[in-house]
Order: sequence, then C-alpha cells, then structure tokens
Amino acid sequence: MAISLFPQNGFRLSRNTLRKAMGVSPLYEFLQMKASDDVMLLDNIPGINNFPIAMGAYWTPANSSGTSAANFASVVGAGPGYIQGDTGTDDNGSISLIGPIIYEGDRNVGCMFDFQIDAVTDYNLELGLIDAVPGSNAPGVTDIDTPTVAAGDAAILTIDTDQTIATLAFATDGSTANMDDKATTIASPLTNFTAATRHRVIIQTFGNFAAVNIDGVWSAIHDAKKDADGCIEGGVLLAPWIYCRTRTTAARFPRLYHFSIWQDWR
Repeated sequence: MAISLFPQNGFRLSRNTLRKAMGVSPLYEFLQMKASDDVMLLDNIPGINNFPIAMGAYWTPANSSGTSAANFASVVGAGPGYIQGDTGTDDNGSISLIGPIIYEGDRNVGCMFDFQIDAVTDYNLELGLIDAVPGSNAPGVTDIDTPTVAAGDAAILTIDTDQTIATLAFATDGSTANMDDKATTIASPLTNFTAATRHRVIIQTFGNFAAVNIDGVWSAIHDAKKDADGCIEGGVLLAPWIYCRTRTTAARFPRLYHFSIWQDWR
C-alpha cells in the first residue's frame, strides 16, 4: 500500500515522517528542506527576496573604511542578482557580513553560500558560522599554520594567502574546556577557489560536530567522538559570517548570489 506524505492529524510534514516514508531514497536529502514542521529555513536570493531589505533586517555589514572600501550591497541590473562588496585598496582592507546570533549546533544548524570572488591571490576569505564579531575588521581565524580561532565557537572555511598554509582550510573551535582550535587543510575538490567562478559552500553542524561541503564534496568533518579538538559547543548561539580581506593594495570584490540557512526548531 502506498504511504501518504500528506500531513497527518493536522500536523505539517516533518523530517521524521519523510524519512519513514522514503527510507534511504536520495530524494530525502532534497525534500527534507521542505519539511516545515521541524525545520526553520531562510532562503535569500538577491533580486528575488530583496537583499536591500534583508541587509538591514538580517545582515549587519561592515568595512575597514579604507580607500574605496564599500559594504556589501545589491548590484543594480546584475544578471541573476547578487550583492557585492569592495575591500578597498588599502593593504589589509576588509569587509564583512554577520547575521543574527540565533542558531546553534544542538539544533543542527547548516548554511549555504553561493559566491564568487574576482581574484584568488593576495586575499583572505572566510565563510561559516561564528558566535560573535571577532573584532573591528578582524577575521575569525587569525592563524592557520598554528590553528588559532579568535571566536569562542566557530566553524569556518578559510583561506589566507599571507599564511604559510596558503590554501583552503576548515577551522573550528569550541568554548568547552576540552575543546581546542583545529584546522584541516582541504585536499578535495580544490585547494583554492577559481577566480570569477561561482562556488557553493555548505557548513553543517550536528550537535558538537561540524563539516564543510565544497561544490558537492564533503571536504572535512570534525568529529566530536574521535577528537575533542576542533569540536564546537553545540549549545552556543551562532551566526552566519562572511569576511574578505585584501592582502595587497588591489581591491577584492566578493559576490554573494544565494544564501540559505536552516536548523531544527523543535
């Protein structure tokens, strides 16, 4: 007998109901985003969901106030729609976006960034989740060579070409005593982004676990059961975080085409 996926007894579809109905079907990974009974979802697409309004209501932008530096803003008449920022031409000039600090690993928060950057030399970029703005115009990860995360709790994909390790790395830290800074260098599917090319990055938490997916490949997993170092504290509230800094006197122009964030709300 066919199993109905319609809501039962007045309840909206939950992920548990969907899993029972679909088993191990690969469609589960797609359809779970529609399970509105136990998942809170923000799906923000420039030009469709009105990023200018979201910029004041959801995102808090900042920049280092250097020469020509400009906050992320919608680019009028830009193809599929995107927001773009300008680091300015001062060496180490930066821009950032932080969302509301309302998400947590214990509710399995995850987020997706569909972005690109114009050049992939002499730059520092971060995409991920963080518990607070790290400091005035400062990054969340201050050192990759000797992993140092400025935040109390964070899960961030980072690259800083001024470091000895000048390739992509997944950095995490947790605020509980037995948790420590950890950075895993990324080997697949790429070690650096491609200039002027859209990439999709997903950060997913599961309690104290954290993982990163780049262009459809799970590239690093920090497993709380195997190694306390690098785990996040799932009970600490987090926010989505974007940071870009030029490491020269040429400006860098990161773009965000699409952003989504989700977590359990029950």
